[in-house]
Amino acid sequence: MIKTIKVTSLIGLILEAFLSFLFLLFFVGSVSGISHSEIRTTINEQTTTKSTEMSSLIFNWIFGVLMVASFISFIIGFTALKLMTKKTTMSAVFYIIGGVVSLNLITIVAWMICGILIFKNKAAVKEAVIEKNKIGNSWWIILAVAGIFSLLSIHGFIITIGAFGILALNIVWLTVYKPKSNGQAFESTAKPTIYLSIIGLFIMSVLMNILFYIVLYDDFFDIGLKLYGDNFHFIGKTLFFISILLFALGTIFAFQIQKARLQHQNSKQ
Repeated sequence: MIKTIKVTSLIGLILEAFLSFLFLLFFVGSVSGISHSEIRTTINEQTTTKSTEMSSLIFNWIFGVLMVASFISFIIGFTALKLMTKKTTMSAVFYIIGGVVSLNLITIVAWMICGILIFKNKAAVKEAVIEKNKIGNSWWIILAVAGIFSLLSIHGFIITIGAFGILALNIVWLTVYKPKSNGQAFESTAKPTIYLSIIGLFIMSVLMNILFYIVLYDDFFDIGLKLYGDNFHFIGKTLFFISILLFALGTIFAFQIQKARLQHQNSKQ
């Protein structure tokens, strides 16, 4: 039950964090004029196209509202997570409110389930122990910053997917894999599975980003010039270089957390 609460909570948090930055990118692109879209309405087989200014204004409002809703929902969900073992009723209410505010069906369902389970199992939730590690929260902060910087660099959007992917993957392993409560069959495959998933995702993200960098260089370059102007060379390369370093560092930290957990379990056997 506690595991279900954690998983549904983290599904919403990860999704809302990603959507916040995604809608931010769309909003910036719409406001800056990088993306041009037209709105057409058809009535009685007659098609009417709205003016560019009107279409731009409508998309600005849409992306702006979705961006704000996702960000506020993430803040509410993060607050609910922090309050989970201290003020269970408030935490459950926050999850339900955050789900509604998100305007996202997946988050609504996940956090509704989370809130209801917390309401029904208050005593068990209060006794739950959140696992600690020596690295603390730095690993996911580094990966989140790496994802943001790589997205802003234009050329590193695959690194963004990889950074948030490893962040989500490590959270899943921290939630699903409990060294003290798994069967022998699962324990025998846990080590290679965890190691390969983290290392494999990192390598695949880097290689895919290199491929996209080569194939779509001109397209990304045009977008970068529209967004940053003549400063794109310096800004884009600087952000991309920093994002690669942070991506590698965050991946190392995530790997070390899982390695320490596995070694601790092996030492007790």
